[in-house]
Amino acid sequence: NIVVLLILFSPVAAAEIQLSNDINSEYNLGELLSYDLEITPEQTASGFLTTTLTCNSYTLNYFTTPISLTQNQEEQVTIPELTLTKNMQGTCSVNINIENSNSETIEETSSREFLVSNEYKLDAFLNKQTFNPGEEIEIYGTVRNSKGNLLDDVPIEISIDNLEENTIVTKDEKYSFKFNLEENIPSF
Repeated sequence: NIVVLLILFSPVAAAEIQLSNDINSEYNLGELLSYDLEITPEQTASGFLTTTLTCNSYTLNYFTTPISLTQNQEEQVTIPELTLTKNMQGTCSVNINIENSNSETIEETSSREFLVSNEYKLDAFLNKQTFNPGEEIEIYGTVRNSKGNLLDDVPIEISIDNLEENTIVTKDEKYSFKFNLEENIPSF
């Protein structure tokens, strides 16, 4: 009798869940999290597939769908893209769970951890190395995301001597800002 009871309470089915494309180790705010799943069940089962994004102090159940699995037949599932927002900053992972209609877990897995950041790499250059009072200075450069890709439409705030603040936006993957030095600026 005890053996029969243990069999009755064992999970209905198990499945292997794999992410079919890599989740990057780092993302910037506004980027899209995108991945597919490959599921190979050990037994025929049906239930619900749920994906949850878990970050430092934020959890989001962002995709649930019914799923029917056939024993040893690989099932491909495309998870909709998720735009990463400010409340997702920090260390995150994706948790994937398949449950039957009785809310019993058939299989679950998690992605490796990744970082969601609002930090960008700013390359800045001057049009020359030395300047005279009253002369025009040009600051120019590029902005890159965590993967090293050049970015457009990124606002950059420039402050000169903490007096004048200007905001410019990258265009055609670069930025440029010009201003004149004061006529009575001291030399160093």
